[in-house]
Amino acid sequence: MDQAIQRHREDIAQINNKIADAVWFTSSLLRVTAFASLQERPIEPYTPPMQWLKIAVRATHIFEVVYGLVRHDPSSEALKVMEEGYFTLGQHRMFQDERKDEYSHLLDRSGNTRYKKEPWDEDIQKTYECVVRYLGGLRSAINSNTSAAEVGLQCIAFGSRVPELFIELVDDRQPRSLVMLAHLFSMMTDFEHVWYIGKLGQRELRGLRTIIPDDWRDML
Repeated sequence: MDQAIQRHREDIAQINNKIADAVWFTSSLLRVTAFASLQERPIEPYTPPMQWLKIAVRATHIFEVVYGLVRHDPSSEALKVMEEGYFTLGQHRMFQDERKDEYSHLLDRSGNTRYKKEPWDEDIQKTYECVVRYLGGLRSAINSNTSAAEVGLQCIAFGSRVPELFIELVDDRQPRSLVMLAHLFSMMTDFEHVWYIGKLGQRELRGLRTIIPDDWRDML
C-alpha cells in the first residue's frame, strides 16, 4: 500500500489531461483498498482509522483537480462517474437538511459538564452538522432498501464527503467525533456480506468503545 501511494503521488505531481482518468481511478482504487483493509488491521490497542480517512481526504482534492482537467472532455470515463454525483460533496442528497433529524441528539451540548472542555466554534458546529446529515442520509438509504452496493459506496466515500475538519477532530480523538464515527460503523454491521465491508463494522465499533470516554457512552 505504501509503495502504491508513493507512486501515485509521483503521478499526481505531473498530472495532465492524458493521465487524468488514470489518476482518478487510481485514487478511487486506493480509497477502496484502504477501506477494505480495515477488516484486517490491528485494533489492540485501538487507534482511529486515520489512513483510510486521510486517503479519502486526499482523494477529494485529486477528484477536484481531475474534474478541472476533464470537465469539458466527453470522452473522459472519470467525468462520467463524477457526473453521477457520487463524488460531489455539496449536491449529494445525503447532505439535505431534513436528513439530520434521526441523529440530531449527537449535536446536543446542554446540561452536561462533559462539554466544558470540548472545542467548539462555528466551524466545528457546522462540521458536526454535516456529519449528522450524512449519517441520517445513510440511515434513510438503508431504511429505504437501497442496494448494498450503493450503501457500501457511501460508506467508503465517508471521508471524502465530510469536511476535513472532522478528520482532524477524529485524529485529535475528540469524543463527539468518535461517537459519530461509531454510529457510522454500527450501520455497517448489517452489510457483512459485502466483501469490502465484512466484519470491519464490528471490529471498529468494538475498538472505538475502548477509547470513547465513559461519560460519552450514552450517545452511542
